[in-house]
Amino acid sequence: MFESLRKSKMRFVLGPFCLGILCGTGTVLLLMLLTAAVLHFADLPLAALSVIGTVILMAGGFLGTFVTALIARRMGLLIGIASGAVFAGISLLAGRLVSDVGGTPVWSRFFLLLAAAIVGGILGVNKKQRRRR
Repeated sequence: MFESLRKSKMRFVLGPFCLGILCGTGTVLLLMLLTAAVLHFADLPLAALSVIGTVILMAGGFLGTFVTALIARRMGLLIGIASGAVFAGISLLAGRLVSDVGGTPVWSRFFLLLAAAIVGGILGVNKKQRRRR
């Protein structure tokens, strides 16, 4: 079973994929902690929390997919779709565990996160490498 994985091209994507998911999740956690600290001292309306949360999720999806594509150096669009779908699935599952909100805002957040991840994958693959002399 592992022999076929060693010979396939997926081994070049699987390690960076897991690293990208961890990087995106860590980014979201740090930004959420920073937002909670800011909200503790500032008086922001509660309606802004949904927008702030969506922007933070998009930033985490973008950064995680960007890191994955930067390391893998190939298949940016596919990496963006796969990583974005996994990251969006994780965030949707976490959101369902915390609250029972469904409907249009959940799916719009899913597609915004997927779009940010696709852009991150494409930009990560197309980023030029610096050559050291």
